[in-house]
Amino acid sequence: MKRLLAVLVAVGLVGLGFLVRDLRAGGDGALPTLPGGGSSAAASVLCDEAFAEVCDALAADGELDVRREPAGTTVDRLVALPDGASGEDLPEAWVTIAPWPAIVDEDRIRRGLAPLFDPAAEDTAIASSPLVLVTWDDRGEVLAAACEGGVIGLACLGEAAGRSWSDLGGPDAWAAFKPGLEDPARSSLGLAALGAFTAAELDTLGFGTRSLADGGYLDVIARFGRSVPDFRPSAGSPLAAAVLTGPSSFDLVLTSEAAARRAIEGSAQWGPRLVAAYPPVVGTDGGATSFDLVVATTGGTDAESLRGEVGAAAGAAGWHTSEVTPPPLAGEPGDTSQLPTEAPGATLPGAGALTALRTTFTETVR
Repeated sequence: MKRLLAVLVAVGLVGLGFLVRDLRAGGDGALPTLPGGGSSAAASVLCDEAFAEVCDALAADGELDVRREPAGTTVDRLVALPDGASGEDLPEAWVTIAPWPAIVDEDRIRRGLAPLFDPAAEDTAIASSPLVLVTWDDRGEVLAAACEGGVIGLACLGEAAGRSWSDLGGPDAWAAFKPGLEDPARSSLGLAALGAFTAAELDTLGFGTRSLADGGYLDVIARFGRSVPDFRPSAGSPLAAAVLTGPSSFDLVLTSEAAARRAIEGSAQWGPRLVAAYPPVVGTDGGATSFDLVVATTGGTDAESLRGEVGAAAGAAGWHTSEVTPPPLAGEPGDTSQLPTEAPGATLPGAGALTALRTTFTETVR
């Protein structure tokens, strides 16, 4: 019954991208300027909690009124705001990853409401950070041997989910395979990573509700979801839990390169044992799946200036920008074969697909 409900709720959420973009481009959607925390000139910026390293760097100089919030909370609140609403719940800008601003606007348009954000933000990536699969050195060797071609990939995770390490060629002491993923219903990073996983399972970035309703896929996502020990560990994220408690928490974590680098370099005890793999974009032989950071503005602030500040903060936090190119966590120094090569937003499923996936995940797994 839950699967049927997931399908019914998700129907109609995919395939509206072009129509929605036209409506967003033509709508007003401007929001009033909010007062900053300590100064009337300070821009009020809502920063995606999944990218704490960027939020911290952005708030460091104290010139912006930066507030953190999980993307899922932001979406659920903003899609329900009536047209013309004003107040502290309305940010002048939202720092998150594509296509989350489009997820808000598409949902609002389906409800008969005006879009909120400047659609140009979706085409302007301020910074990028590749998706990485972070695992332990010994477990990585065993898992790679069990994966097709000897390479750890996203589709291989679906095959490993629900199995014991002894089935995968590892020792009995490792017990069951334990993947880590931030809560896709709450975290933009978690949903984007699940979208990449789903695209690998279905072999297309352009999946729709019919594909998500397929019994084979639902079995995989349910098995994968049940294999995740905790979507919201007390440490804050699966990656944080891994570097805090070691291999007993998670065997492999889907995260961003920037977050992985920070965790690996920040843990003297566990960092040296962590290794990273870059899963490729579905349908390509090279180029990594990428999280693209955007600044979605509502018309109440200097967007260009703010984008510059966000770019500097992202570069300081280990993201790839026009000014900064961090070395990959795997491969030879200077190797760029695993870095993003696609246009902004081109390496992940679109807003409609991710919205439908969020519903499917909630109804099937949670």
